[in-house]
Amino acid sequence: MPSNKLPRADKLTFTGFEDRIATITLSGTDPDGTVTAYILNTLPSNGTLYLDSAHTILASLSTVYATNTFYFLPSPEFSGSVSFTYGVRDNSGGISSPASATINVAPVNDAPIIDLNGPAAGASAVTTYAVSGPAKLIAPAATVTDIDSAKFSNGSLKVSITQNKSASDQLKIVTDATVTISNGAVFVSGVKVGTVTSTGVNGSDLVLSLVNGATPAAMTTLIEHIAYSSSSASPSTLARTVAFTLVDGGGTAHGGSDTGIATATVNLDHLPVGSVTVSGTATEDHVLTASNTLADGDGLGPVGYQWQRDAGSGFVDINGATGSSYTLGDADVGANVRVVASYTDGHGTPESVSSAATAAVANVNDAPTGSVTVIGSTEVDQTLTASNTLDDADGMGTVSYQWQRDAGTGFYDIAEATNAAYTLGDDDVGAAVRVVATYADGHGTAESVASAPTDDIIGAVTVIPLTEPVSGDKGWSSAAWGPAGQLVLYSTSTLTSDDTDGGSVHPDLYSVNLTTGAKTLLTGSVPGGADGDSYVAVWNPDGTFWSPDGNTLIIQSYSSLTSDDTDGGSALPDLYSVNLTTGAKTLLTGSVPGGAEGYSYVDNNWGGLAPSPDGHKLIIQSTSALTSDDTDGGNDSDLYLVDPLTGAKSLLTGSVPGGTEGYSYLRGWSADGNTLIILSTSALTSDDTDGNNDLYSMNLTTGEKTLLTGSIPGGAEGYSQVANPGWSPDGSIIINSSSTLTSDDTDGGNGSDLYSMNLTTGAKTLLTDSILGGIEGDSGVAYNGAFNGWSPDGHKLIIQSSSALTSDDTDGGDHDLYSVNLMTGEKTLLTGSVSGGAEGYSSVADSGWSPDGNTLIIASTSTLASDDTDGGSALPDLYSVNLTTGAKTLLTGSVPGGTESYSSVAYNGWSPDGNTLIIQSYSSLTSDDTDGGAWDLYAVNLANGQKTLLSSSIPDGSSGSAWGAGWSPDGSHFLFAAGVQASGSQFIDYDAFVFNAATGETMALTEPTPGGFAGATDFVYDPADHWNPKWSADGKSFEIVTTSSLTEADTDDGGLDIYAINIATGSKTLIDLGLAHSDAIHAGWGEAAPDGSGVLVGTSGSGPVDYYWLV
Repeated sequence: MPSNKLPRADKLTFTGFEDRIATITLSGTDPDGTVTAYILNTLPSNGTLYLDSAHTILASLSTVYATNTFYFLPSPEFSGSVSFTYGVRDNSGGISSPASATINVAPVNDAPIIDLNGPAAGASAVTTYAVSGPAKLIAPAATVTDIDSAKFSNGSLKVSITQNKSASDQLKIVTDATVTISNGAVFVSGVKVGTVTSTGVNGSDLVLSLVNGATPAAMTTLIEHIAYSSSSASPSTLARTVAFTLVDGGGTAHGGSDTGIATATVNLDHLPVGSVTVSGTATEDHVLTASNTLADGDGLGPVGYQWQRDAGSGFVDINGATGSSYTLGDADVGANVRVVASYTDGHGTPESVSSAATAAVANVNDAPTGSVTVIGSTEVDQTLTASNTLDDADGMGTVSYQWQRDAGTGFYDIAEATNAAYTLGDDDVGAAVRVVATYADGHGTAESVASAPTDDIIGAVTVIPLTEPVSGDKGWSSAAWGPAGQLVLYSTSTLTSDDTDGGSVHPDLYSVNLTTGAKTLLTGSVPGGADGDSYVAVWNPDGTFWSPDGNTLIIQSYSSLTSDDTDGGSALPDLYSVNLTTGAKTLLTGSVPGGAEGYSYVDNNWGGLAPSPDGHKLIIQSTSALTSDDTDGGNDSDLYLVDPLTGAKSLLTGSVPGGTEGYSYLRGWSADGNTLIILSTSALTSDDTDGNNDLYSMNLTTGEKTLLTGSIPGGAEGYSQVANPGWSPDGSIIINSSSTLTSDDTDGGNGSDLYSMNLTTGAKTLLTDSILGGIEGDSGVAYNGAFNGWSPDGHKLIIQSSSALTSDDTDGGDHDLYSVNLMTGEKTLLTGSVSGGAEGYSSVADSGWSPDGNTLIIASTSTLASDDTDGGSALPDLYSVNLTTGAKTLLTGSVPGGTESYSSVAYNGWSPDGNTLIIQSYSSLTSDDTDGGAWDLYAVNLANGQKTLLSSSIPDGSSGSAWGAGWSPDGSHFLFAAGVQASGSQFIDYDAFVFNAATGETMALTEPTPGGFAGATDFVYDPADHWNPKWSADGKSFEIVTTSSLTEADTDDGGLDIYAINIATGSKTLIDLGLAHSDAIHAGWGEAAPDGSGVLVGTSGSGPVDYYWLV
């Protein structure tokens, strides 16, 4: 069979045109058969080969195509030759060698593009010609481009009005330095671009024939210079359509385009005629009104107004002033004002016309706003203070004051009363007082505003004696405040007629009505009942038990106060709750029938934890059988949970069957009031087998009790206690125990250790384990009066121990202080002596923590700093210890040759910012302390160690002392008292002083006036603020109680008075109490009522204390 001969592909040439699709028909021959398919070997460049004339299906390489027809689309704007190769296949499958197909793409002219609007949207332009005005450029932002023509030689530009043309229409080329015309030839930047063949006047077209210099850029400039105008004073106002036709000279061969066209719209605008006027007076607060007589040939749209002001730098819009009227204000005074009328005419053209400006606007005075107020007590000798909130639209000047008085005939000026403060005098009694504030405003107008008048000035405060007996001799009295300002007296005097027990024999309690001074006996016995002593039950820091609202008081009494008290009263006190509103009394500790009668008291747990945190429950300790399930015979004390309002009781400390019966004590509440800590020698749980003191937690919801201090197997059984203070801020407790509570306690129970215990998990951590080979001693939480061993953030605990807890404790078992970080367990020795120094006893000082908890004040007989040279033997010194750096600073080193003696931190001695500490000392700490070791006060700057002697020296042979009262709220001043006991006197007469922390100066406050009485002074205290002196709200004033005569108005020769002292001004205001000086009233003090309703004054002298209520 003969072999197949291969086909042959034809070499072909085709013609195409720029930007147009060309049909490509491939061909080939086969000597012994037929051509049946076509295969593309390569593809053309500068264009795309398609399978369809719609050029949607791309042709691809190496694909066998049955068709021989393809379509080629050149790349945009391409002209020139391109080629590709292909092969053919015959009916036997043979494939030819590649042949070429060439396409010659002829160029086609592209039309120029005219954009009359430039960078803005669209290609058309809109302009407005003002009738009778100068020619208006039609397209000043035009651009011309042409993709294939760099020059427009043999082309043309025609500008023609195609719609609404009139014979008065004029088209022209506006000439300038860039575009010029000479003898009909047009030049752009000096290059000829063409010749004018039609001038465009009188409705004709503007035509130019173009030459080689007519580039797209030149034509852009030329078109921008073509303008429209009208030679008629009243042309048709129909908008003209202007066509720009540009021929680039490139011809139209092969279907090309040489012409670009764009149109513009020229609106003909008639300017408004008429005027805008302003009527009204150019004076502040007057109304200006705008009007107009405007007309517009194009149609007048709605007219709007904008008022404008020129204060010297040109007219600017007045914000919001867009009405036809405008009220002149303060900002317009001295300025010129005009109005601008604006509208859009019938052709859409915005128009505006301004009025003439007014004259400078004249001022009219504006009355001041705000008020003048008077603050202060309307009592004679009190100081009134003026303040104001004045404002003036014309501008505020400096305010001055004039005080005035009205005694019934109208207000008149008080001579020389022109300050912001005014002290009421005798002439003001019975009159009303006011103050008038005056100033000159910004326009020079004098202004004045008066305050409201005060109430009529009263002559003096009302003094109500509280402890004067109604019969019998005067006894001793004391007072206690309730949380809402209630006052209860404890007295052996007979203060009410229904007190029939003889007064001086048995003390009673009375409530006081602070409005009238009336007293109500709270502890009168029921008819036939026993008469005995009565006391306020002590539990909280102020020494009294009140309900949270202050309406209920807990009383301990040997009297029979209720009919159900049948124990005889005389030897066995009971507890009662007393409703101070109704006088109703409820017996809280009555025994059950047949039960033991014993002793009952509120368990105060070292300072006030007997009531629950919400104050609604009370823990009572009693040897009486208060509930039927108390079966121990009354020999041992039990704890009961008592509702003080209803008297309902439940036994908390019943022993387990067969368990030891002992004594029980409260040791604290959890923060939520649901858990108690109990110390007991009773066996309260079945796992308590030692018979010793143990601690238990008790869940008051479930009644479940948990033993906290059971020893580990084989461990020592000892005595356990909650450390004092033992509660951490987060609710954990510190236990002090000689029992072995943890496996790492290896001292055999010989010494007491401290453990921290998590009440939630029961986990116990030994805090006082001695170092290997170290001394085993006793440990406790550092505590001293107002000092609490816990740092304010609860992260550190200061403990005192004779154990060697750290390797640097080498003193052989003396009591040292350590800081324990409860977060890390790290212990730091705080009281290690310097090399060669004395080893002694260390303790924390009262109020030892700084406010930020970073500094501790320590009292020690050890030599803790190298400048402590007193030998350390028996006289403790004070040191400040920085708990961050460990640095110790001696605070009480005596000056050379000075007395060495005892020192302590003064009460309320820390300044609020913690930078200054007030200490009291018998040592001579400064060179100006020359009194030979008397009790003095010093201010110590903890930053630089500087000490300032506050109290005056005491003459040799005299006795005296000084004591601190407290800081001002801002920490700028410290109040204290110092005094000398005169020869032959049983009293120390104290004077009041103030220390200025900023200047270091001390000022005497109670120097008597020349010839005035020199007596004794104390302060009015605030029980609600840690018994600091009571300060005024602005922190500048406080009150003292004194028998000294501090002002000329004080003429009672030693009578007890109150003065208000302002530390800013130094002024002293007398409040005369009318209490004459006597041996019984030698001095006094004050207590501010918690609700601010008055002052309780107590007197001291040779006789019993008396109380007076000041309202």
